[in-house]
Amino acid sequence: MRMFFVVAALKGSLAMSTVRRILVLHGKGGSGPSMRDRFARITSALPEFDFVFPTAPHESSGGFAWWLVKPGERSFTATEFIGLEDSLNLIRREQKQTRFEAVWGHSQGAILLAAVLARAQRYRGNFGLSPPVFAHSRLVKYILNGAAWPAPFEDDLRDLTEVNERTLHCYGTADDINPPDQAARLAALFDGTTYVHSGGHYVPDDADAILAYRNFLVGGRGAVDR
Repeated sequence: MRMFFVVAALKGSLAMSTVRRILVLHGKGGSGPSMRDRFARITSALPEFDFVFPTAPHESSGGFAWWLVKPGERSFTATEFIGLEDSLNLIRREQKQTRFEAVWGHSQGAILLAAVLARAQRYRGNFGLSPPVFAHSRLVKYILNGAAWPAPFEDDLRDLTEVNERTLHCYGTADDINPPDQAARLAALFDGTTYVHSGGHYVPDDADAILAYRNFLVGGRGAVDR
């Protein structure tokens, strides 16, 4: 039941504030400040948005992570995301302070978004609430950069019947950290917009990428496949 409240909190509403805020979730081994540095060109190119960069609660790989896995596992092979609830609580606290127009995840942060979006549909059936907020919000948009398949949520993804078209899936064909075919699979599952580049596991910030982000955030679907 706890997951539901994160889902509900991330719904967001611009009617509550004139500030257009975006919550950014870094990857494993990163932090809020390091992600802010990575986003310098993006934040400069999108001055109408206020970007918020929290740091995940678990120490990992010289930085921080949203969850841990057992030795030898990856997020797309793991049976459990250890400590995920701590991260969900952190996001709940962020949501109490403000409302977000969009949530942007990179790598592990993007996997987190895929997992919670998939889980949201199951909560709709269990709790009888209408609408099932996170996966079906008419206000919040989601950018998944360099995502992989969240293996512990396989059942939720398999049973997904209601897609979320308000997603942008950005990934590189040369990504050697998270398999690009898994990012493509998630994009197809959610029927989301895609932005495919020829690079690796990073958040592109060139002119074409920034145009794609702007088209998606301001104009909805319409980011360019290439």
